[in-house]
Amino acid sequence: MSEAIEALISEIKRRTEEEIQEIIKSAEEKAEAIIEEAKRKVDKLFLDQARSEVALIRRRIIGRAEVEGRLELLRAKEEVIEKVLNEVLDEIKRVANGERKDYNYERILYSLLKEAVDSIKEDIVIIHANQRDLEFIKKNLRVLEDKLSKDLGRSVSLKIGKTLSESVGGIIAESEDGLKIYYNTLEGRILKMKRKLRLLIREILFS
Repeated sequence: MSEAIEALISEIKRRTEEEIQEIIKSAEEKAEAIIEEAKRKVDKLFLDQARSEVALIRRRIIGRAEVEGRLELLRAKEEVIEKVLNEVLDEIKRVANGERKDYNYERILYSLLKEAVDSIKEDIVIIHANQRDLEFIKKNLRVLEDKLSKDLGRSVSLKIGKTLSESVGGIIAESEDGLKIYYNTLEGRILKMKRKLRLLIREILFS
């Protein structure tokens, strides 16, 4: 799944390259303007203050301006990262809804299912998912059980559980006695990955 996300980030970067550059360029111009304004203030002070005092004041004013300029650039980068992150989340929803034919969501769903069932470590596992994914699992129940049994090296029986009406995709697996639960919805995975995603976006955009 991480490879798919990296591909999505790279694609969004290509698609929004011009807008990204415009945001960064605007921030750089603001940062330069802040520093130039600080230098003008220093020049005016030079006329009004004793020379010995000016050197100290100059360092303080320009130092503050440089910090403010760097903060302006950081804010711009943060804006870009947030924009790309939101677009990645939107694209993942499109993948789950079958709107992206270049990604096989059924394969992604099986991967999430397999990971959850493996973690539960029970022969009978109850599966909760949104209506679309539950219908797919129900329709392919025997095929999925056979594949899971083969891949995990043990007998696996799936039971259809509750419909997760607000879930984007993925599943929640639960043992029959309810003592073991494994959350593997797409939104849950995205939430857990958010910090890593931000680092990955920063690396792809600004390295």
